[in-house]
Amino acid sequence: MQKKISTPQTRIGTPTMQSVNPSVNSDEITELHFLIHYSYYLEIMRERLFSRLDKLVLYVQFMLASWVIASMPYSVLVGLLLILLAAIQFSYQYGTAASQSKNQAAKYKALRYELPRLTAQAIRQQLHVIEETDPPEVGALCLPAYWRTCIRLDHADLNNRMETLSRWQKIIAWLAGDLPTKPPHFLTQ
Repeated sequence: MQKKISTPQTRIGTPTMQSVNPSVNSDEITELHFLIHYSYYLEIMRERLFSRLDKLVLYVQFMLASWVIASMPYSVLVGLLLILLAAIQFSYQYGTAASQSKNQAAKYKALRYELPRLTAQAIRQQLHVIEETDPPEVGALCLPAYWRTCIRLDHADLNNRMETLSRWQKIIAWLAGDLPTKPPHFLTQ
């Protein structure tokens, strides 16, 4: 299972990681390094998003339940909303998804710390093992995670200008707690 980065790339900047094995292609190491960081930030954002959605749904359920208990008007409508929210929470299981993303992020983080000691082949093998249990990506988080990775690693890909975030991507990234306020400086020149 290969992660797809939503922004086209031809080459990802200059190498920042050196492998123990000098015969390894440094561009390949750089691309793997970028992919691992991208995956890490994507999982962190996904975990925050689903954790917050889970808490939001629970909060609304508590508010609606207190409304029903207080015998306010429209209690049938409120009861139907409670049923709908319970069905959404049961179907999507935001808490479980958040926990799964947190575990995946921990795996990517551990691999990030091992990068200086690994060859490209070892990195690919470990990455393949981690990606086998990757949850589905939230499409609206792909570009913000890409930006976050570019900012963090200070990668310049001057041949490809990044598109701006759509309103939906901004909302989802804001809910995920990591909205890059502007594109990396090197992509707007």
